[in-house]
Amino acid sequence: MLGNSMWHFSSSGLNIFSPDGTQNLKSFQSSDVCHNYTRNDATSVRCDWYDVVSDGKKYVYAAVTRDSSKLDVFDIDSGDMIGALDTCDNPRDLEYHSLRDEVWVRCSKGSMEPGEEGHMDVINANGLFTDSFSNFTVSDGEGNAYGYTVVDATLGDVGYVSERYQSHLMKLDLNKRTLIDKFPMDPLNSGIYEMAYSKVNRHIFARSMVCCTCGFVGADKGEDCGRYGGDNVTVLIGPNA
Repeated sequence: MLGNSMWHFSSSGLNIFSPDGTQNLKSFQSSDVCHNYTRNDATSVRCDWYDVVSDGKKYVYAAVTRDSSKLDVFDIDSGDMIGALDTCDNPRDLEYHSLRDEVWVRCSKGSMEPGEEGHMDVINANGLFTDSFSNFTVSDGEGNAYGYTVVDATLGDVGYVSERYQSHLMKLDLNKRTLIDKFPMDPLNSGIYEMAYSKVNRHIFARSMVCCTCGFVGADKGEDCGRYGGDNVTVLIGPNA
């Protein structure tokens, strides 16, 4: 639920329904709200909808399309698309900070090549189409710099960000837009994936990335190594360590 309606983002576009789901209040085709995606010299319109957040007052923000550098912005009451904000490459995880009125955008790198940087953008929700956002580096290591962000009013002027290929939790200064500390995780952890924050006990719960076996009978993941195949790694946990 966003505002007084139910928003359904899908690969075919966006539909906005009444709260009980009985009325389709507004519809957008993929060609209206999604961006071009080019691969192997072929271009198509693609809706991936990696994440959606709202300030609960005026706007709804949607990160769409792999390899894009845009956030679509919608009016929360009318459902009309206001425009697309420029942001860093591959916007994924979105977080809204209610007291600061800011949207924090966690982006992965546009390339897996070493040396390219992973960024975060901070957008002032009070001045969407003004020069009101900052960009800073989160990771400059190998991998695609994919991770998640935790920002919340109960955490004051700090936030936390994860990194899929780095075994530490990073602490952010929300005012200076800089990394101020890194907390190492368990040595068996090869990276941190998704995170969740509890306001009740002010704990962050992180999903760890670990190496496992695949491709043979009795492997941790069975005989199938998935769409990306397997790599030669040193497995440190599990029955096949």
